[in-house]
Amino acid sequence: MKKSTFQLKEQSILNIEFVKNEDFIDENFKVSLEFSNSIEIKNDENNKIAEVIFDFSIFDKNAIEKYPFFINVKIKGVFAWDADMDNQTLENLLKINAPAILFSFIRSVVSSITAFSGYPALILPLINFNNE
Repeated sequence: MKKSTFQLKEQSILNIEFVKNEDFIDENFKVSLEFSNSIEIKNDENNKIAEVIFDFSIFDKNAIEKYPFFINVKIKGVFAWDADMDNQTLENLLKINAPAILFSFIRSVVSSITAFSGYPALILPLINFNNE
């Protein structure tokens, strides 16, 4: 095994929003993940680092009456890579690998928030970003 040439240098949560629907009563409700996400990539002028901002939501805040809660987590990762990396490889790493790496942090945040909400902890499944 060797160290990857694509590295997460830092990550930070930019925003967390959790809204619990106190009126929600549906004992047969099963979480079929209805989520949305967006990814924003900002390369520096030297093309040596990039900020990747991943915005992830579960359920629809505007239709909260249908759901037990709404969660939105916005996270930023700063990634760096070797200067000799070709553009196609870099594009794939930033669009596929970077969000997958950041999603691992989002999964733990969502699990913690839901565990403290009175609902069972929600453990998000892994997502294949290659199919996005």
